[in-house]
Amino acid sequence: MLAKLIGAQRTIADAPDTAGAEEPFSSVMPEISDWIRIERVGSQLHVGVAGEIDMASAPEFRSALLETLSSPLRPTAVQVDLGLVSFIDARGVAALAEGCDAASRAGVAFAVHNPQRRVRQMLDIVGLTGVLDVRPAAEVFATVDRR
Repeated sequence: MLAKLIGAQRTIADAPDTAGAEEPFSSVMPEISDWIRIERVGSQLHVGVAGEIDMASAPEFRSALLETLSSPLRPTAVQVDLGLVSFIDARGVAALAEGCDAASRAGVAFAVHNPQRRVRQMLDIVGLTGVLDVRPAAEVFATVDRR
């Protein structure tokens, strides 16, 4: 899967500017769980995640990412905020990689924001920081409600 991602990933900077678009809006989508929150801002989706993404929670996280990409109003970009994620294991990393791959196939930019040190280390170890568009905390949407 990583081989497919390398060189094929669009970045958030590639996403069309939606300022002045016909249907700009901001809305909080139904909460998927108490630790995943999705917010639509214009044509972009922001996925806020908290806690641990591990063997038990990764399937729900994976589903949330894939559902955002299959929505009738497909986003131009998906931004995943990992600032409140304290741990991610191989299944969580696989869910991120699968979300990134699905976004790439759909022509949707995909970025990861604000990973904590331990999460960033895991992404580095498996080689995903070179594939994912990983951004620092300063670039995270301020509109995500961090519970």
